[in-house]
Amino acid sequence: MKKTIPAAFILALLCGASLFAASPVTDIELLRMEARKLLTTAQTRWLEIDSDNSGKIDHIMLLNRQGDKIYEEIDMNHDGLMDDLCYYKNGVPVREETDSNYDGRIDLWVFIREGIYVERYEQDKDFDGVIDFTRDYGPDKR
Repeated sequence: MKKTIPAAFILALLCGASLFAASPVTDIELLRMEARKLLTTAQTRWLEIDSDNSGKIDHIMLLNRQGDKIYEEIDMNHDGLMDDLCYYKNGVPVREETDSNYDGRIDLWVFIREGIYVERYEQDKDFDGVIDFTRDYGPDKR
């Protein structure tokens, strides 16, 4: 059975918008569940890795049929909880969301251009769930 990915979600990924633009969702488990539900199709496959041989999965990738990354999760501090989520377009990273203080809530959003240039980042510096710092590095900011 094929799942159709809603157009609004695809546009949000491609345009670099947050999953819920008006009020960013910071709970990392909610984001993970939503991404898994929306991105899993008959044309994709999940790859789970235990990079440090601890018996815990600490790196998860969703690949398309050609083997290009679509989505990725990493447990940066090896506590069993994913802390870093990355979204891809044509195998190239377009957005990364990070829980930098490991409290289970996203507090850093990085929007990436051409896979290597930071176009913009948003940060919740006081970890209250509200973005309170934004820095733009886009072409018009040079």
